[in-house]
Amino acid sequence: MSRIVDSFLEEANRVMTLRKIPADVDAAITEQARLAGKSKNDLVLELLTATFGDLLGNFVRTSELVKLMDKEVEKLTGARLNEYWFQWQLPLENQQYCQIFGITSEEQLQQILMNGMARELLALRAEAYRNAEVIPHGISLYFALFTEAARRGTQPLLKQMHRTLFFRISEQQFFDEINTMRKAMRFDPLQPENNPHI
Repeated sequence: MSRIVDSFLEEANRVMTLRKIPADVDAAITEQARLAGKSKNDLVLELLTATFGDLLGNFVRTSELVKLMDKEVEKLTGARLNEYWFQWQLPLENQQYCQIFGITSEEQLQQILMNGMARELLALRAEAYRNAEVIPHGISLYFALFTEAARRGTQPLLKQMHRTLFFRISEQQFFDEINTMRKAMRFDPLQPENNPHI
């Protein structure tokens, strides 16, 4: 029994030492911790937990299939992949995706990615990035999630997705983009519930 307790205590008291932190980064951590009323350790711990406790972010950073599909999107758009893998992925948005789709495992993400791998579907989403010079790592997974939303086509899912993730565009534009994907998959078009005419 004491071995189990010792193991638990060891886990609870695990220590990580960060070396060679640039002075300006250390100053930024110090100031932000002060403003938040936290210790530097607590602030960094929160940020590390948010980053590496992010299911989608971890999947993007470790999946060979995502890397392969990102290269395909790179060819389709003519843009280059961002040099830094950690830019653009927001844990809060990733949590929204998990909640909306009920994603709790990498196996589910793998299946969604495989469902959205058809070159025609990737090319449709890539159209929006034709003038981009740089695209983020993991973009193929987000394309696949959009395709999955179009495939499922339920009003509650689409409404929530628009409200929480695609609110920068109108609901009609969002549904138009969903319907472009649905047409490619030979599904009937959808309209917002408050806009029933086509």
